[in-house]
Amino acid sequence: MIKNAGKIVNVSVPIEPNAWWHPLAYQAAKAPLNVMTKDFGLEFTQQELPVEIMAVMPGAVSTDLNNHIQGDFVKTSDEAGELIAGFATDGENHNGQVINFDGTVADYSAGSNV
Repeated sequence: MIKNAGKIVNVSVPIEPNAWWHPLAYQAAKAPLNVMTKDFGLEFTQQELPVEIMAVMPGAVSTDLNNHIQGDFVKTSDEAGELIAGFATDGENHNGQVINFDGTVADYSAGSNV
């Protein structure tokens, strides 16, 4: 990873529940991924390593896990892949960021709702 200035891209979900979406086990399983992304990003920066780590939350995606749900807000797996690849190749430094599907960065500071 260091030799090739590698990039790690994790796929995640919002860990803040809301009235419409609150699958406890799924969110609890992804929360450590988001923390790991932020922690490793900090370590990579502090150690001045040429490695980048980010997590992308693509939004609702039709998969086997949700019995291939459909709707205006649901992406196909190809669409989600293109979105994720777009962040990975946009030339921006996203090290340590957890990025929402709309490009905003998740804010885990006290009092945040994201």
